[in-house]
Amino acid sequence: LAVRHRDTSRYFLFDGDDLLCGWENLQSGEVRRVRQTSGSLQRLSFMGIHVISPRLFAFFPEENIFSIVELYLKLAADGQPITGFRADDCLWIDVGKPERLKQARREKQFHYSDR
Repeated sequence: LAVRHRDTSRYFLFDGDDLLCGWENLQSGEVRRVRQTSGSLQRLSFMGIHVISPRLFAFFPEENIFSIVELYLKLAADGQPITGFRADDCLWIDVGKPERLKQARREKQFHYSDR
């Protein structure tokens, strides 16, 4: 799971080995710990980017619509190694809106001309 430090209201919780151990909602105060850990946990925001094994599809529920976050938490609780990939140093821009796409094009030109 691509994750990074970013201000948000919901976080995945990872241990020192980048294993998913839980989830936290700062607005509601809900904290779910799904895996035992001896150290402190780190709050990291999920970027919605996944690299998965095709084996994951066998764990999808029968419903057509489901929460991938809930699935990852369930798998982590069952002992599956769901790991985070730290993407703090990468440039990420959500291009889901025209103005954000324009921003991405400007960023691209800036970064390429910088080389």
